[in-house]
Amino acid sequence: MKTMKLPLRWNSLFTKLLLGFLSIIALLLSFNVLSFAFFKTNVQQEIIRHNRLNLNNTAHNYDNHFQLVESVILRFYFNDRMGAFRNAGNVYKSSTIDQFRTEMNTLLSNPMLYLDNIIFYSGGSSYVLEKDGTGSPEDMFGKYYVSPDYDLAFWNKQLSESYSFRIFPASAFKEIRYDNTEVPKGTLLPVVIKNKFNPDLSIIALLGADKLFQAFHYSGKDAFYILDADGRTLFRSFPDRGAVPADLIFPADAGFVTRHNDYYFYQKGEAGLIYVNVIPNVAIASQVSRLNWLLIGLLCAAVVIGALISVRLSFKFNRPIRNMIAAMQRANPQQPKPAPSNIHEFDWISDNISHMIETNDAYQNDLHAKNRLLQNYGYINKIKRIYQKNDLHDLIKTDAPFYLIVFQIVFARKFHTLTAEEQGKAAYYIKEYIDRHIAEPFAGSVTLQMEKDQILSLVFADVPAPELLKQLQLLKEVLDRDREFCFLTIAVMPERRDSAALAAAYEQAVALTRQRLLNEATQIITEPKEERIELAFTASREQELLAALQAGQPAKANELIRRLQNQLDAREAGAREYERLAKEVVTIVTKALLANNLDIGALFDARSPYEHIRSCTSREHFDAFFEQIVSEAIRLILDRKAAHDPISDFVMNYLDNHYGEELTVELVAEKLNLSRAYLSTYFREKTGTTFSDYLNGVRISRAKELLRHKDVQIKAIAAEVGYLNVNSFIRMFKSVSGLTPNEYRRTLMTSES
Repeated sequence: MKTMKLPLRWNSLFTKLLLGFLSIIALLLSFNVLSFAFFKTNVQQEIIRHNRLNLNNTAHNYDNHFQLVESVILRFYFNDRMGAFRNAGNVYKSSTIDQFRTEMNTLLSNPMLYLDNIIFYSGGSSYVLEKDGTGSPEDMFGKYYVSPDYDLAFWNKQLSESYSFRIFPASAFKEIRYDNTEVPKGTLLPVVIKNKFNPDLSIIALLGADKLFQAFHYSGKDAFYILDADGRTLFRSFPDRGAVPADLIFPADAGFVTRHNDYYFYQKGEAGLIYVNVIPNVAIASQVSRLNWLLIGLLCAAVVIGALISVRLSFKFNRPIRNMIAAMQRANPQQPKPAPSNIHEFDWISDNISHMIETNDAYQNDLHAKNRLLQNYGYINKIKRIYQKNDLHDLIKTDAPFYLIVFQIVFARKFHTLTAEEQGKAAYYIKEYIDRHIAEPFAGSVTLQMEKDQILSLVFADVPAPELLKQLQLLKEVLDRDREFCFLTIAVMPERRDSAALAAAYEQAVALTRQRLLNEATQIITEPKEERIELAFTASREQELLAALQAGQPAKANELIRRLQNQLDAREAGAREYERLAKEVVTIVTKALLANNLDIGALFDARSPYEHIRSCTSREHFDAFFEQIVSEAIRLILDRKAAHDPISDFVMNYLDNHYGEELTVELVAEKLNLSRAYLSTYFREKTGTTFSDYLNGVRISRAKELLRHKDVQIKAIAAEVGYLNVNSFIRMFKSVSGLTPNEYRRTLMTSES
């Protein structure tokens, strides 16, 4: 029996498949032609945009690095040893010098800072301090760091200049050795950091200019410049290239200007610097030309390959269909086509398709759940500025305005009495309830668990802010029913934000949660208020509390703390300011314990006092915390004082009674028939402080009492407490207390008024 032949006709499967593929190719071809025309006119703008983004990233990296260098160098000005170093004058104090060298070399060993050296240079000093030790200014800037732009006269001039941070033009530095050979040190970028409290001291940080350029600029082939606010060139990537034209004007914060055959891309930084990248117009034109030829080649290749694939696929699709038809004709050529329900193969196919649909539904449900998790993960990554791939980025909404709400959970003390399992369930139910409460009136909202105690909701619905606040008020009324276990701080900015501001909106909302008032109720915060960051304890108040602790007077200490709490209540301070006050008290108590060679760990049974602070949610909790830490600290101090040591007691009593005389370790050791070295080591082991530090502490403490009397002169006070030289007294007073005697007296007058 012959099978039926299927001739090639217009209505044949092969012809229709081939025509269909060719139609798709024609459609794609027209799309590619239009795309080519579009890209041909827009590729140059895209290249320009790419260069602007690249320069913006470079400027951001440079600005951040200059700020980082300024911050790490400024720490030296506030180092406890700075006073000792500066008071040394022209006398070397090896211990202080070694400590500063250790700290400097720790910074210099960090390759991410790109520091070549740090130089301390003080006016009137006969030596400078750098990573290899000390030396004369003449040797430092005339032998070891020689530059035609920066001689000793230049650095001396900077000591009289009034500024705190300045970047100078990069220059080639070299070292001139003893045999007059020159060793290049490379191109260095000098940065000078000064402090108004130390106007005669300059700290010079020498940055590797070429290393910074290689690390922060991702297109090393371009001519790159850094200009200051006056247009002076601080750095250029190619020293043989000319400077930026002086008459070139940069009108905006970022953009580009053209001059002759060059594009000048510029970005103004935060510190007044201007970053310029110069790209010849011919370079951009060549990139456009190369891209045009590439697109033409791809278009031709796509047409040829598409036509070949169309013919081949047409044959591949047509052949099995012809074979199936032939097989069916061979199997029963005379029988008419049976009904679908009577064909076993169709039933088998139908059953398998039904099974595939059921399996697909299960897969879809599982995929939906996993996509939901990935969507939450995508939002969290975007909020916290974590890089994510495009496929994850596609799961989240990136073009819809939104309201952002942060729910900060404060767990009350009763919550911590629950078991770990009960705590986990309670936290989960809080998140689920917030999710349902927000999702019901505002379809499409997303609720995320950001932290154990923090929940975030994104509301994409186009609703007025009062409607949103109304729903949050209803939520507050429900949550307040369980306030004995937990209460929330609900932070929301009542304005819709663009998707690009997602991370910034989150940071602003988190900042709002820190304005929480000290009470045990759910609060809704919608407007930021100016935060007053100030220390509750002035120098005089700190001394008063330390004196009460040392004297074993808990009532006096607690009364001082209560006065500060009342001041916070009077200005309606938030919970964060109470926490700051508590941390200051912990710091002062720690000082008192360390002064008596005691460990603060004994206060709370090995539990950190900061854990206690975090658990305080009311004024009563803070009252109990302060009473406990004060009473326990005084108990430990009195117990330590009760354990008498005859030698240490004699030394301290003698110094307390004869502090106004000229005292030395040898003099006191002689009275005890002991050697100087033995008494010095013994006293330090027993008291935790040195002989000289204790004596200076007694003298400065007595001087602070005398400074309360306005009519007593500084010179008379210095002589009264044992300092024959008033300048030595002023330096020691500032080294111990951080203030000069006159500044301390003004502080006393201000606090008492």
